[in-house]
Amino acid sequence: MSVIALVVIAIYFYWWNFKAKASKSTRLFGLSTGATCILLLLYFSFAPQNELLMRSFKPQFSFIKEQRKDLKEYKVIVYDYRLPSAEFYLGDRIITVSNTNYESLRDTRFEKDSSWTRSYIDLRNPKNYPKFEALLKDPNNIIITKDRRPIPDSLDHLTKKFKVEEFGDWRVHY
Repeated sequence: MSVIALVVIAIYFYWWNFKAKASKSTRLFGLSTGATCILLLLYFSFAPQNELLMRSFKPQFSFIKEQRKDLKEYKVIVYDYRLPSAEFYLGDRIITVSNTNYESLRDTRFEKDSSWTRSYIDLRNPKNYPKFEALLKDPNNIIITKDRRPIPDSLDHLTKKFKVEEFGDWRVHY
């Protein structure tokens, strides 16, 4: 279907540039619009098959929803990374755990109340380790890690009971 659309657009813009009696500025506008349409068609044709290459998290979140479709209460722990798009797919189930990666840090100085503590754990503060361990002990919870930032060896014994599904650089422990 996309190939047919590309051919129709190409024929139209060939006619537009060489057969129509339009000014140069109008032809340039038509050419740029056509190029944009072609790029959009190509993107929407190839993007769904290459979600992991494009760093999309949709496959991971779809997998998580499928694994926990029967459960109402579970949390998704994102270890040492921030995934802002996660809330679009999974709602308020996301808990970001920051340890050593500066990208996962969150500036909480200007928070008006402590509601942010439900969705963010900073492991630089040793008082937060029990909360993180309690989340890891719950078998209903899911953990998302990246190859470069695995869970520390000191807490590795808590993740042994989880199965692991790989999505490129990412691991989903469920």
